[in-house]
Amino acid sequence: MLISFVISLLGLNGCTTTKVSHGSAVLEGTVRRSDETVVVGLIADSQLQTEKVKHYVSLWRNSWIDKHFLPLSIRSPALDVSAQEMLKYFLNRFHGANVILYLGDAANNGCLDELSSALNLLGKFRSEKRPVFFVIGNHDYLGAGNTATMFENRKELCGAEESNPPLSKYEALKRISHFNRKSAEVAGWAYLDSLGEDIDEGLRALKDRCGSGNGHEQHLQDGCYLAGTATNGQGMQILLIDTSDYADKNHQAKFAGVEMYGEWGWMSFLDKTTSQTSWFSRQLKSQYVPRIRIIASHYSRNDLRLKIPGLRVHLSKSVGRPGRLFEPYPQESIYWISAHTHAEKPRPSVGWISKNACKIYTFWRCWGQTRPVGQLNIGSTTDWEPHAVIAEVSSELIYETIRIDVDEEWCEEVIRNLRQATAPDYESILNEQKGLGLFGMDKNYWAESWDPERHRKLANKNLRKFVKETSTHDDELETWACIGKTASWIEKRKR
Repeated sequence: MLISFVISLLGLNGCTTTKVSHGSAVLEGTVRRSDETVVVGLIADSQLQTEKVKHYVSLWRNSWIDKHFLPLSIRSPALDVSAQEMLKYFLNRFHGANVILYLGDAANNGCLDELSSALNLLGKFRSEKRPVFFVIGNHDYLGAGNTATMFENRKELCGAEESNPPLSKYEALKRISHFNRKSAEVAGWAYLDSLGEDIDEGLRALKDRCGSGNGHEQHLQDGCYLAGTATNGQGMQILLIDTSDYADKNHQAKFAGVEMYGEWGWMSFLDKTTSQTSWFSRQLKSQYVPRIRIIASHYSRNDLRLKIPGLRVHLSKSVGRPGRLFEPYPQESIYWISAHTHAEKPRPSVGWISKNACKIYTFWRCWGQTRPVGQLNIGSTTDWEPHAVIAEVSSELIYETIRIDVDEEWCEEVIRNLRQATAPDYESILNEQKGLGLFGMDKNYWAESWDPERHRKLANKNLRKFVKETSTHDDELETWACIGKTASWIEKRKR
């Protein structure tokens, strides 16, 4: 325990499969789908892109900072158009899951149609036996996951149409709360969030806390968060964390004049009445002590720290008082599951948490109070290599990585046909007459001459025509998955 405590002070908590006392080990293995365990489907970071986007090259892709520090904010047209189909592909693979957790960044620019499309699709996969719960990510309410104050630019990213506005954080949270409440109602789970039992009254109060106007910097306002708890009556408790809650942090996230609000996460803790951690503390004290607790968030616990934008330098380790999410400690084990990193594969670890802030010069405040937490960061459904995760949760968390599993020879034939396609069968883009450039699977979208409105629509039109003409109803989803996986690999290889 002493060695583990010292490791936690130094931030060296990266052991991936270490079995710790009081459960909470995270291990890669084979998931058993039985009545004795809870099986959880884990998915995130689809970043569905509106097809109404305008001028994103002039706003973002000409920026040296964006190219080198934020390479995932905008992707190739082929990835954008196949992202929703890949999300559907993975959701179909959650056989036997008792609950699905979407860990944020379903949208790319926080546009109305992006988040609505994602929630509508996710809603089709909830049932009387399986709820789907959602936590907010930075792309769900910020332009390209980073900009808040440049609201006119956000309008351009959403198409500059009144019918498709960029969502303020309040508007995003309102939709997420409605979605989670419906999921719990359908599946018979107990659900409570920070809006309270009367959602209309709660939304009025949330709107006041977030502030009116056009949504600039609502994530900095005291009380502008959505926190929730969900329980199944069989010993499982899920905490749904808003890690885009920066109320008590001087969050001036700019680097060389470019906004980078989404680079790291936070959750408020200073105000004992209105902060998010105080809300959770009140709820956990009033609810029963569960057998297992899952903390679900977009940012990982390690990302709830002050960092230099674009660099992985942690300047502070004692923020957010996440230890309050652990009291009272569950009967068996506790897990913190997150996303945001776009990692190529899931990253398991075991961490140690104290209720108090731990610093070297005040270490006695934490003496004997550290507790283990199993941690799993799941990565992305869209960027290389696209995947989701399914986990069996009990005294240990056993997880499997779900990848796009289509016949390799068949997929190679699909891509070969794309490479051999020619104009005028498909419309030419930037003088391309043959091959992947007709379908937005190359790097032309970085070019100065690329028109994001016209050329992107042509690429999407060509790709949809190809899938329709070369697929049957039975293999259409697999065709999209093959194209999306290949586009993801091309994007990774050419960076």
